Amino acid sequence: TSDCTTVSTVDIPDYAIKELVQLFPNPAKEFVNIQSDIDINLVIYNANGSKVWEGDYESGLNIYPTDNLSSGLYVTKFTALEGEWQNQSAIFRLIIE
Repeated sequence: TSDCTTVSTVDIPDYAIKELVQLFPNPAKEFVNIQSDIDINLVIYNANGSKVWEGDYESGLNIYPTDNLSSGLYVTKFTALEGEWQNQSAIFRLIIE
């Protein structure tokens, strides 16, 4: 005979936070639009992995001026601040021209 093991699954929402946040235009020059269906925290990291900016945004369309960022590749991390997605994160590349 053999032993049977019961496997349980974790309840995963139908869509992730990445589908609730948009970052455009990308590449960006003077600003980047952040469109979100939920309140979020945004952290921007440079190519060396150093944090260069962090802030919170309410749901809706927000504009982040990029004049403090040099040309190059950045990594953005969005973390949900509310609802069933609270504390879930999504990562996007951001190119500044």
